[in-house]
Amino acid sequence: MHTYKGKSLIIHHDGDYKGECYVVDKETKTQIKVSCEDLLEFAAEYIRAKRIAKIENMDTDELLK
Repeated sequence: MHTYKGKSLIIHHDGDYKGECYVVDKETKTQIKVSCEDLLEFAAEYIRAKRIAKIENMDTDELLK
């Protein structure tokens, strides 16, 4: 089991990122179990949206770099 410690939460997961992840709120110690695949898809969608927004806001000079 591996552990990621963020600002407000802790995530326990298997090293291969398959199966279930346990997300723990640092303040309340509340724990939920979620699919690692769902969590990874959520993160990928967030990154994709940020990159698309960055490209849409670039001017021509920035795009040619």
